[in-house]
Amino acid sequence: MKSLVVGTIIALLILTVVNAFVPGMVFLSGPTLVLAAPPINDEPSRDHDVSIEGKIQSMSAPTPPSVWVVDSHTVSVTLETEIKGTPQVGSQVKIEGRMLEDLTIVAKKIEVKDENHNEQVEFRGPIKSFTDIPGIWIIGQFTVTVSTTTHIEGTPAVGALAKGHGLRQSDGTILARQIAIENEHHNEQVEFRGLIKSFTDIPGLWVIGQFTVTVSTTTHIEGIPAVGALADVHGVRQSDGTILAKQIKVKNEDHNEQVEFRGHIKSFTDIPGLWVIGQFTVTVSTTTHIEGTPAVGALAKVHGVRQSDGTILARQIQIEHAEHIRSHVEFSGIIRQLITDTVPATWVINRITVTVGTTTTVIGDPAVGRVAEVEGLMQPDHTVLALKITVKRPETERIHFDGRIQVLPQTPGFLGTWTVGGHTFDVDKFTLIDISEARPGIGRHAEVYAVSGPGNKVIARYIKIEKDH
Repeated sequence: MKSLVVGTIIALLILTVVNAFVPGMVFLSGPTLVLAAPPINDEPSRDHDVSIEGKIQSMSAPTPPSVWVVDSHTVSVTLETEIKGTPQVGSQVKIEGRMLEDLTIVAKKIEVKDENHNEQVEFRGPIKSFTDIPGIWIIGQFTVTVSTTTHIEGTPAVGALAKGHGLRQSDGTILARQIAIENEHHNEQVEFRGLIKSFTDIPGLWVIGQFTVTVSTTTHIEGIPAVGALADVHGVRQSDGTILAKQIKVKNEDHNEQVEFRGHIKSFTDIPGLWVIGQFTVTVSTTTHIEGTPAVGALAKVHGVRQSDGTILARQIQIEHAEHIRSHVEFSGIIRQLITDTVPATWVINRITVTVGTTTTVIGDPAVGRVAEVEGLMQPDHTVLALKITVKRPETERIHFDGRIQVLPQTPGFLGTWTVGGHTFDVDKFTLIDISEARPGIGRHAEVYAVSGPGNKVIARYIKIEKDH
């Protein structure tokens, strides 16, 4: 009995000491002791808490449960997620949550950052382009982000007048909260008559009188349009001052208009052919009575009949004597031909042969199709010896190229100077960047549509970022 008591006391002492240093000990009933090692987790959890900030790029639904994309991160928003503020596509948010093994973030808390500091703006203008929702619309001069939470009233259409309000973003675009498309009958109905100054294929823009007229596939046209023809127009005045034509009646001239005018001969051809006298294009036929010898720069008096296409069918042309021709001439026209492998060089501008010598001052970059202004001296063979030629560069020349992104600005909206495939250009707030396949990145392939602006500056209007193959 005494040995049993002593054994029990010794066991309790050992238990006390071991418990102090070995936390895995288990005490069973009786004098038996079992030591167990602490549990070992052979596969520790990879989930961990994270906190990110970024801009909402897409939302599968405006309310939870929803899946968001925030700066390329996939975020699961559940009914248990605490949300502070009103998140929308384009909102800057701070997210606290837990990142799962597949890199999805399950949001615990979302805070919309600087929501109250975004500028509230209203906008109004004709819809120039629109896409599916979500997407980017161009309304007037504004680039508008339309999300699944944008409230839209009416049916969008190119040319339709729209007004709305939203939040101006850091990249200058507007995140639309509401867009109302105005009904056409609210616009002013107009009727007018004028000469057709220019026209295009349909749909397109015509110039009739002093008005720019939008001609669509629904415009009812009577008669055959021609430059110089008289037209009656019925349509709707748009917010930008243009007329959306509902009906155009081109007047049939049963009695051709007799005209007389005087002007300098700017170009002439063999007979029959087309001459340019003053601002008129003159058809010279074998029945046209011509008095005098034609020469570029000579003053001519014309009697004829105005045609439906605006040209003049000449019945009589009287050319003043050569001594009245000024040796110094000035004219402008389109460069039709450049022969530069001879000295002096020969250009053909409109139908006038121009000699370009070593003493000729040339301003600009000559190219076939560009407009040139010429100052020179009329020669006995009716060519012009150029003293000065100014080549006009188109205000907006369309440019298309593609290649790898070499320089990419790290700014909101990627505004700034890019280089793609060796071409350097600017991206401004009106540039549409298509990231449906991939986001911009150094080495990514991009297709660029741009225009040349003032000072030969190239400005991108559309950039398609292509995914890596």
